Amino acid sequence: IFASLESLTVDSRIALDGSTGSLVHPSSGVTLLHLTGLPALQHLHVASIHMPLSSRLVHIWEIIDLRSLTLTIDELDEDLFPPGNPDSPLRNTLRNLCIKGNPYDIAKLVEYAAGPALEVLDVQFNNIEHTPTEDIFACFNRIAEYISPHVHHISLHLCCDQDLLNEEIAARRFLRPLLPKAHLTHIAIIYENAFGSFSYRDFAKIVNAWPNLSVFRIEDTRSFFLQDDGVQLAPRIADLARFAQNHPGLRHFVIPVLNHHLLPPPRKFPKLDHELEIFRICTLSKHASYEALFDMALLLDR
Repeated sequence: IFASLESLTVDSRIALDGSTGSLVHPSSGVTLLHLTGLPALQHLHVASIHMPLSSRLVHIWEIIDLRSLTLTIDELDEDLFPPGNPDSPLRNTLRNLCIKGNPYDIAKLVEYAAGPALEVLDVQFNNIEHTPTEDIFACFNRIAEYISPHVHHISLHLCCDQDLLNEEIAARRFLRPLLPKAHLTHIAIIYENAFGSFSYRDFAKIVNAWPNLSVFRIEDTRSFFLQDDGVQLAPRIADLARFAQNHPGLRHFVIPVLNHHLLPPPRKFPKLDHELEIFRICTLSKHASYEALFDMALLLDR
């Protein structure tokens, strides 16, 4: 009955027994489905991995034609990965990989699962308040090593369960290992209850990078106002203009903050002539006036 099933979602109410590749009812232990009995399966979404029977998930790597894999990892065991050099069908067919969990486990899994067919990589670092900041950067650097020329989309979500991390997590540290990946068209770094920084100096280092970009998002999901001293270091409107001119294919542009002070007169500001569809500034100065924002909008919309 499941021979033609192409897409499967497993939520947290179902246990996944890696030793047999079976979906198991957690309370009764009744086997519901065998992953290896799904020859047409292309998309697998496992909301949460609970492994009461075994910690090995080798059967996932043996799915012949899997194109999309989404995993939320509670805790990764070393036995998850078969010994020896990874050489599974998954690496040759997987195009979309989305992993949520702690940075260490995600780096291990990307190293194992990312192959030459991968095009979209979406990772979410959870509970980063429990991970040293330098380790967060190191894990992402390790992930970036597996971004092949076929990958065009990279997204990083930084999630914190607490209200706010006291330590700043600079966006430039995540952008730096991506600079050699000129083929990227979609770059997103999204802070959720974490404090990120992105200055005009950081912007200057990427103004010519990734010429085929269509999406660039450095996004802060919190809603708040910065003091004026924080805005002074933010990218300026002239920086945005240079970035837009160097990326004519840009359609979606989000930055965490913008310095709206000292706007140039319209005659000294270039007409961008771009096809931008979405432009958003996540954070404004506490003293930003409507007049300044209106003038800024007029400069950009030309």
